[in-house]
Amino acid sequence: MDKFPTRCVHAGTIKDEVKKGINSPVYTSTSFEYIDQPDTIYPRYLNTPNENAVAEKIASLEDGESALVFSSGMAAISTVLFTFLGSGDHAVFQKGLYGGTSHFLEREFEKFGIECTVASSQEAVDLESCIRENTKLVYIETPSNPLLSITDIQAVAQMAKRSGVITIIDNTFASPVNQQALAI
Repeated sequence: MDKFPTRCVHAGTIKDEVKKGINSPVYTSTSFEYIDQPDTIYPRYLNTPNENAVAEKIASLEDGESALVFSSGMAAISTVLFTFLGSGDHAVFQKGLYGGTSHFLEREFEKFGIECTVASSQEAVDLESCIRENTKLVYIETPSNPLLSITDIQAVAQMAKRSGVITIIDNTFASPVNQQALAI
């Protein structure tokens, strides 16, 4: 299953051993019995085989180790940001972010004691000029939403690495069909 088109179709496929369906069946969400089960399945966290199948497909298409599926893009963005940022930390963001992300930064970061700077552009040099001693990450979207601005992922990642901070990339618009950020 090396070729990208093959992975698009077959990665994460669920084999329907009961009804012998050709496509992966759709499982509705439910609560599960926990006692004497091989997996502890918590509702809303990979609680259907479909979530596992989608995560497996995304990991395959992105050439990643694994993936998580969220109910929304903002759920994914906020989870990633709060994973790496805490009180007293600073983050750098490119100009022209998705409105939901900008709103999140403006409304939520202060409550948690997190500082952020929005650079004057998406250019690596402008992002670098915003880095402080307490900066933990640089966040970019490429193509950006909604303006479709393109950021040089490699230049930003190299700059961030030299600065000792991680790079987070929202790759929503390009998808792994057009851009595989992990490979850059």
